[in-house]
Amino acid sequence: MTKDMTSGSPMKHVLSFTIPLIFGNLFQQFYSMVDTIIVGRLLGTGPLAAVGSTGSINFFIIGFCLGICSGFSIPVAQRFGSKDFSDLKRFVGNIIWLSAAFSVLMTLLTVALCRPILEWMSTPADIINDAYSYIVVIEPPQIVQTA
Repeated sequence: MTKDMTSGSPMKHVLSFTIPLIFGNLFQQFYSMVDTIIVGRLLGTGPLAAVGSTGSINFFIIGFCLGICSGFSIPVAQRFGSKDFSDLKRFVGNIIWLSAAFSVLMTLLTVALCRPILEWMSTPADIINDAYSYIVVIEPPQIVQTA
């Protein structure tokens, strides 16, 4: 189903577009909260500190991916608004390929650069291995979902 947001009540369109985004962000926060609760209760304070030390890296990577994807949406919105559906299909196809390539690239960069970033952030030696293991496991699925 295609929803034309260029006609009708702007407030209704904004709310219908915003509410799913809000729920998506809330679920991401719940995921992080549950993750923290489980690690803290089952594994202890050292692994919990390792999870906490990856928060800024996690936020940076997700924010970067969201920014890239927002940039991808500009030509799609322009083509949809002008009702140029043949170009719209071409742009969406290219965006799918670019997003897949970007996901692979960001995953490789995350795995390759995460340990040096943790060291630059002065992550304590007793938690750096757990922090690295956690961020390497947690980031790739989020990048794929985001892109």
